[in-house]
Parts: sequence; C-alpha cells; structure tokens
Amino acid sequence: MADIFNIMENRSGEKILLSLSKTSPEETECIKGLMFTFEDLSRLRPEALTRILAQLDKDILPIALKGATKEQKNVFYRIMSDRAIRLLQDNMEALGSVRLRDVEKAKAEIVFLAKEMNENGEIELDPEENEMVIE
Repeated sequence: MADIFNIMENRSGEKILLSLSKTSPEETECIKGLMFTFEDLSRLRPEALTRILAQLDKDILPIALKGATKEQKNVFYRIMSDRAIRLLQDNMEALGSVRLRDVEKAKAEIVFLAKEMNENGEIELDPEENEMVIE
C-alpha cells in the first residue's frame, strides 16, 4: 500500500491518508513509516545522492527543486560544485512559473529512480545511522 502512495501525486495521497487516519490511525502511521518520499532523500548518504543525480535526466531536478524548501535544495547543493549549483539555479530561474503537478511529477520521478536503484543494489535507501563506514 505504501508503494501506491509513493507513486500518487502528493496532494491526492495526502488527502487519502488524512481520510484514512480518521478511521484507522494506527494503519495510517504504519503506511507512512513504509513510504519513501522526496523529503526522505535528505537521509541518504552523499554518495547515494550523487549516483541518483548521475542517472537522472538533467531536466528533472530543476523542476523538482522549483517547489522545494531551502533545506531540500541544500540536500542537493551539498553534493554539487559551486559551478553546478549556479547552473542549476539558472535553469530553475529560466523555467519561470511551473505547475504544481509538474513539480510533484518531477519529485516522484526522483523518488522512483532512488527506489529502483535501491532494488538493484546500487544505493541504500535506509542506511543504518550508527553503522560505521570505512572509506
């Protein structure tokens, strides 16, 4: 069920979850816990985000970040060079106004790619926070 919500437009999914929470609050929390959203990308290791961006169509990220919070943008900016950040910001500015549904679709494409890469063993979506990493 969480996978269904992951592929839905954000507004539609939120409405259904809100309605479901009134009748089944425990199940709603369980579903939310299983979902992987655009906001969850901030929990990924920088290497995983870099791999996602390498496979992502270059036109998707500017649209997705057009409707993102400053914190969400910074998740991506932290792994980019200053030149790449400026180019991305210029692309976002050049887009002008973007429909909310296009922003949500772009975010969903990034999440879908992340989940697909996780299934293929290319990245980990839920790395252990206390897990020691040796580089």
